[in-house]
Amino acid sequence: MDTMTSYTRVHSLKKLLSTTCSVPGTGLGVFRSLNAPLLREVVLDGWRESYRPEYWRNFYQRPISLAIRTVSQRSRGIQQLTLQFVRLANPIEDYQYIFSTEGFPSLEQLTLHTTDIDDIDVLSTMVNLLVL
Repeated sequence: MDTMTSYTRVHSLKKLLSTTCSVPGTGLGVFRSLNAPLLREVVLDGWRESYRPEYWRNFYQRPISLAIRTVSQRSRGIQQLTLQFVRLANPIEDYQYIFSTEGFPSLEQLTLHTTDIDDIDVLSTMVNLLVL
């Protein structure tokens, strides 16, 4: 079993409304193991004092993308999602998922701070969703 992407233990936190997780690292494992049906606000924070974009290799990006998908399926009521200093494995595909109703049907606010997507990619992602 790939311990970076597969977790068998699920922790049920039925009253959890908000969470902030430092990624990548152990916090991501805890985050992926959450079953929090009332979760409304999620912050994934990849900031490090010595932040450098080259630090983010695919080894770290893939588990974050999987965690976003996992939590979106377990917590369908997420209204606020903040990604800061986060790089995803496949930004266009991941953001299409985030913007779709399949991913976050209740999403009202998305904050992207120092992420790996530029304005043109955001616009083309949204246009693609409108065409589908």
